[in-house]
Amino acid sequence: MSSGNYYDDLSKATMASQLGLVGLSLLLLCSGTVLLSILPLQILNAAWQLQFINVLINTSGIGLIGLALVRLAAHVDPSSGRLRRRRDAFAAWACAAVIGFLLLIPLQGYAAWNRWVNASQARNQQLTTTERRVSELRKAITSATTTEQLQRNLKAFQVRPLPPAALSTPLPQLRQQLLDTLQRSEGLVKQRFDRIPPESVWALAQNSVRNVFSALVLSIAFAGLAQRPGVAFSFLHEFRALWRRRQKRSESQARQGGGGFLGQSKKSDRAYLRSLAQPEEPAADEKRRDD
Repeated sequence: MSSGNYYDDLSKATMASQLGLVGLSLLLLCSGTVLLSILPLQILNAAWQLQFINVLINTSGIGLIGLALVRLAAHVDPSSGRLRRRRDAFAAWACAAVIGFLLLIPLQGYAAWNRWVNASQARNQQLTTTERRVSELRKAITSATTTEQLQRNLKAFQVRPLPPAALSTPLPQLRQQLLDTLQRSEGLVKQRFDRIPPESVWALAQNSVRNVFSALVLSIAFAGLAQRPGVAFSFLHEFRALWRRRQKRSESQARQGGGGFLGQSKKSDRAYLRSLAQPEEPAADEKRRDD
């Protein structure tokens, strides 16, 4: 081996090692950020579900870059068994990530709907509590026969005491002033809780659409780098090949006018998937190239 080839191989090995280290660091950063941000677990809480989805969507770009670098490192130095094993392990885990991102789509819809329902229930409960308190306070004002009794009734409801100047006002006039003030306050509270603010509705809808779109794109991106153990193609290539095969078979059956080949179709699909499960390199070749 010439010195030039030796240094070229050494340079490739160093570059591949650096790429692998950076890729592994990014994957660990992504995983750690997601795990630390979702603690403590509150799986049935709609707010927690939305937070989990947002964190996962926002940090998955880092994980995608890390996965690509791990794969690139094994391509730069294919003679390194360590880099190939790392690539295969993370490629297999990426298949689970693809399924996870697809599951985020219905989860986002469910969590957004639960958030809407909870907000509506909280608003209705607040209105009910306000109406009950106003009704009791109105009754306390109208039932008072003296200014002193009115003062005691207001104090029982933790209402600010009447000023000294108001104590000299005739009781019927004072009662009417308090009732007018109470009615205005009730109107303001009902106006505030009468409906969910449109900006909140728009923010929830916008975030839901963004997360659904991002989850779909990320599932496709990870599928391009994912690879099942023992299969020579990526998860995305495998799906596309199976989809094209089904389309061709459907077109062929449509031309022939036949429709009773469902069982044969499923057997053919299984046989085709088994044909994909071919290792990329012979076992002897793998052993010879391992570090």
